[in-house]
Amino acid sequence: MKKILLVILVLLFTFSAHSFNSSLETIQKSANASSPAEFNINIENPSNTNNTYSVSILSPKSPWFYYPNTIKVPANSQKSTPITVSPVENALQQKYRFDGKIREEQTGEIQDFTGFFNVEQPYKLHIISTT
Repeated sequence: MKKILLVILVLLFTFSAHSFNSSLETIQKSANASSPAEFNINIENPSNTNNTYSVSILSPKSPWFYYPNTIKVPANSQKSTPITVSPVENALQQKYRFDGKIREEQTGEIQDFTGFFNVEQPYKLHIISTT
């Protein structure tokens, strides 16, 4: 019985040691057609092996997003990768939300993140004379 318990504890420790950490950092929160919003995905790989992570973003405005589909992080290191959000010229001026997932390809572990950005459009006033 003690041997089984010891094996289970070793397995649990092994799986928890390979867990990764991730975060989303806001660089530029406001965007328009000529100036994108910018974020960084930060991934820390605490394992002793090189790992590849897949990135996906879920948003009704997903064509506005530019980011790598995969990120390779060397063993025992961290890496930051940019996400750029470039709204179309006639995008509505408002606050937008997006959700994303980072998946470690070797273990299948998934971490979620959420971000927000504002689309700010310059006001254009067109005065038409009727006289």
